[in-house]
Amino acid sequence: MQQYFVKNKIEEKEIVLEEDIAFHVQKVMRMKPQTRIRLVDADKRCYLAEIDYRKNQVFAIILDEIRESSEMNCEITLIMGLIRQEKWDFVLQKCSELGVKRIIPMMSSRNVVKTKEEKIEKKLERWNKITQEACEQCKRFEIAEVSAPIKLNHCDKYKSELNLIAYENAESISEDIRTLLNYNCKSVTFIIGPEGGFSEEEVMLCESMGYKRCSLGKRILRAETAAMYCCAVVNALVE
Repeated sequence: MQQYFVKNKIEEKEIVLEEDIAFHVQKVMRMKPQTRIRLVDADKRCYLAEIDYRKNQVFAIILDEIRESSEMNCEITLIMGLIRQEKWDFVLQKCSELGVKRIIPMMSSRNVVKTKEEKIEKKLERWNKITQEACEQCKRFEIAEVSAPIKLNHCDKYKSELNLIAYENAESISEDIRTLLNYNCKSVTFIIGPEGGFSEEEVMLCESMGYKRCSLGKRILRAETAAMYCCAVVNALVE
């Protein structure tokens, strides 16, 4: 069943669908009258609805509220070094499916990818569109938010109950992520490096802000794999 996020709060038994949703329903999906869909409104409430066509408008007839939410019991914030576009898009999509609440792109000394300030607004629009479509596909009640890129020294603004930075090197021993997480953790922030990883000085900076270094296992993971791994571990241990 197709799901859509609508911009306003649903208060009536019948609503006119927004132009982009109406186009998708009528022209892309070619839904017939009485086809059932899910609508999530601005209050993050989900409704079962039925399609109806009248003149040049597409209506949704509200049938019932769906109360069983698919949202995580633990809020995940992912701060991640920007990586190449196709891999970054993949991270946005898959981490949204895995329940991440917010994704903050981050710039550090070893970033291969740079982004120009004048292009940020357009990129943000595109990134949030990717997370919205992913959240619609997996039937979430809220859209994973993608924020504007930050510098590493601003990570203290996004701290949670548990704050971790994924890092390992020959001289240090990091605790395993599975020993740091517990089933009743309500929120967690992960910092994941870009393709080039972090310098020891950057890790020490994050530690001074209250982040704890953690290991993601015996194998060295690519940046995009590490991001998905962290979200998947939270799903397994907390949910």
